[in-house]
Amino acid sequence: MTRIRSVPRATAVAVFAVCFSSMPATAEVVAHPQRTDVQAARGVLHRLAPQLDGQIDLAAMPDEQSGRERFLISSEHGRVQVAGGSTSALLFGVNWYLKYVARVQVSTNGIRLGDLRTLPLPQQPIEGSANAAWRY
Repeated sequence: MTRIRSVPRATAVAVFAVCFSSMPATAEVVAHPQRTDVQAARGVLHRLAPQLDGQIDLAAMPDEQSGRERFLISSEHGRVQVAGGSTSALLFGVNWYLKYVARVQVSTNGIRLGDLRTLPLPQQPIEGSANAAWRY
């Protein structure tokens, strides 16, 4: 039978103090200046719907102070503009636009674009945000 030796309390306290003494007393929010990979989002759009690729302009935008991801859909110079605070928010904004403005479907069940050749422009800017501050 193996006996487990107990560590003296003073030793345990010293080890704990050394390991955690370099940690800040309060958690700091680390800013992520560029969380949105616009090129990656363009690549997804090109792979899933290459005929729409050149009709949607994508851009990065800052998230809300609350940390929630958000997107903004608008039009400029006769083109659809979608901006997002992260890559997932940007692509969610593209999907929201396609579903509710263009009335087409891109999902895991299939891509149903019909004979859509020119995308309709949103009548006014549309802003949305994630329901949760942390998403994976």
